[in-house]
Amino acid sequence: PVKVETITTGVTHGADVDLIDQVRSRVRLEGTNQDGQYTIVFCPIVSRVGSDVEAAMQNMPPNKKVVLVLMHHTRDPDYSTAGRSWSEVYRNVDLEVHVLFHESVPGLLTCSQNTDAVYEMQTYLQPSKTKINKWNQLNQKVIA
Repeated sequence: PVKVETITTGVTHGADVDLIDQVRSRVRLEGTNQDGQYTIVFCPIVSRVGSDVEAAMQNMPPNKKVVLVLMHHTRDPDYSTAGRSWSEVYRNVDLEVHVLFHESVPGLLTCSQNTDAVYEMQTYLQPSKTKINKWNQLNQKVIA
């Protein structure tokens, strides 16, 4: 199993749990409070994207591999999530996905944006030697 630590930085109305459950349909995940292989940060966007992401990432150690889940509160399944790439700002963000949710719908909205996010997370979290080697090389550059 892949060990993951999850951090939720705001109200998600269960969408974070739904996303993890969908990812688990293809990847064996094991929850942990520390020392996970990955940290999944659920970041509901409540004010401005920049300040919400900054608040979510402020205490994240630079050596943690982060999956940043930007959670957009909307009823619109075609809502545009275009914007900056947070992996350019935070080097430990290995994967960034955008999901759509609303309190009137249990879990995630049914839309292609969320389907794509689940697939990207499943693909990323699959154990792979090349990914591990890439991360080790990156860490060696940071340490050197």
